Amino acid sequence: MSLREKILEVGKGMPHTKVKVPLKWLQVENEVYDLASKGTNYITWEDFKKNIYDEICQFEIEDDFEVLLHFLHDRGTVVYHGCANDKRSLVVLNPKWLVGILCQIITVEKQSEEDFKIHNHRKHLGRTGILHAELLDDSCERLKLNVIKDSLLDIMKKFNLLCEYTSKEGNSIYLVPCMLTSKPDDELKLNIPRNQEPPPVYITFNTQYVPGGLFSRLVVLFVEFAERRIDFDQPKLSANCAHFFIGEFTGIEFVCYKRVIKVRVWDHVNSNSNPVEKEPHICSELLRYVFDDCQSSSFFLSHLCCHFLFHIARKKISDILNIEMYDN
Repeated sequence: MSLREKILEVGKGMPHTKVKVPLKWLQVENEVYDLASKGTNYITWEDFKKNIYDEICQFEIEDDFEVLLHFLHDRGTVVYHGCANDKRSLVVLNPKWLVGILCQIITVEKQSEEDFKIHNHRKHLGRTGILHAELLDDSCERLKLNVIKDSLLDIMKKFNLLCEYTSKEGNSIYLVPCMLTSKPDDELKLNIPRNQEPPPVYITFNTQYVPGGLFSRLVVLFVEFAERRIDFDQPKLSANCAHFFIGEFTGIEFVCYKRVIKVRVWDHVNSNSNPVEKEPHICSELLRYVFDDCQSSSFFLSHLCCHFLFHIARKKISDILNIEMYDN
């Protein structure tokens, strides 16, 4: 089967294929292209409705406006993650401009006419994955984007580029795992007795390799999961390794290799003991998240049928946690 035939086959199975849309919606789309070509890169929800939708779709049903925005977003014409209740929601008319702007904000490369302090913040971003608030403010001011800074942060969160969590000191921290360039140091290299550690779990893919960008997105999603459900300390990260301390004894490690992602839990207080036995409720929640929530989410489904291979000793974990495990 040729590539063209495969694309057509996939296209026929998509939910929007052959669904009728109003002709005026295509006129709205053309107006968006025209505005973007003239340098209008973004607009608010309110202005989009007033200056574009109401002018072209004068007799359309009011509720169709929100549907139209999501239609244009699905087609890649605009980027929209707002809601009808917020008339100041951002509608990006030029997605290419958005990509360029986000790259300039979170890059670790020194920018022109940038002072030494900001450059150090960029180096820190590459080492730790933490986007310093001063770097964010400086980038938005330099790019004249202060008015939409919060909206850009929301977009980065929606795209799993960035996550926000609260440190033990109560400070908000922005984490951008995809910008990590550092290799694991000695602190990130676990030395756990083989007879004590629970068996690791390996996430594999039908593509025979880990899709680009997936590991950093997994880290973002796990930070959000961990902060939402379990009290945890600041993660320790590198370009292909992440450690989280999510319990009094329990730590979890993600290691990204070329073909697989390894997931392992360990006791970060006493390496000679098994956290599965000490904190079974935390380990159970972790495994359910990795095997159920992640597997069923669009995050993994969009990367071609992720499936899980278990270590030969997996039965020991399922017996201890009293949960059923199985292969797809």
